Amino acid sequence: MYLGVLPSSPWQHQRIWPASPDFTAHSMDPAFYTDLTRNCDQAGIDFLFLPDKQVANASPPDPAVADSWFDPLTLLAFLAAQTDRIGLVPTLSTTWFEPFPLARQIISLDHLSGGRAGWNAVSSHPGLEDANFAHRPALAPEEMKARHAEAVSLVKALWSSWDSDAATHDAATAQWFRPGSVRPVDHHGEFFDVTGPLTLSRSPQDSPVLFMAGASENFLRTAAKDAGTRRPA
Repeated sequence: MYLGVLPSSPWQHQRIWPASPDFTAHSMDPAFYTDLTRNCDQAGIDFLFLPDKQVANASPPDPAVADSWFDPLTLLAFLAAQTDRIGLVPTLSTTWFEPFPLARQIISLDHLSGGRAGWNAVSSHPGLEDANFAHRPALAPEEMKARHAEAVSLVKALWSSWDSDAATHDAATAQWFRPGSVRPVDHHGEFFDVTGPLTLSRSPQDSPVLFMAGASENFLRTAAKDAGTRRPA
């Protein structure tokens, strides 16, 4: 069994935060997150799991507007330098982010943390977030599921586009990597066309750990095929 911590923003606990002003006041302080993560690391917690939110509804007023929501990938990159062991799992939506930069960002975190990165792979239901990504037309539910499945599969293919022993850095032969060990993915699917390969070598842990959250039958089938960890929704 693995144990993770999911820290929430103060606005999510509307009945609690007035009684905990210190927590609310320090929720934007980097030292607060550093102390939290170091304590989790030292306590033997296996991973820190950060959710995400791409909208703050100002009309009618949303409690989230009075607070702030760090970008999870940026915060975890900062925390990677403050810790030694704990896993770092950002939530990134395949609805809003393209597979190539998504794969690159996560594997960058993985290298910078010494092989401690994961990815909570989610798709985002139509809603207020659409207004912040107006260039992308809304998809029907079945199309969204298909797009998400294709995106996850493509991210994994990009992570595997370098062999684990691809980088040789052999000064004697002036060979930077072994011929044939870095390959394009040449993906041409229903929603994405990506040539690849990725611009970074393979993960120190072979592949970042894939998390998924949900409970539907379709989700369980996808998670059984792709995910390393499932979190009940």
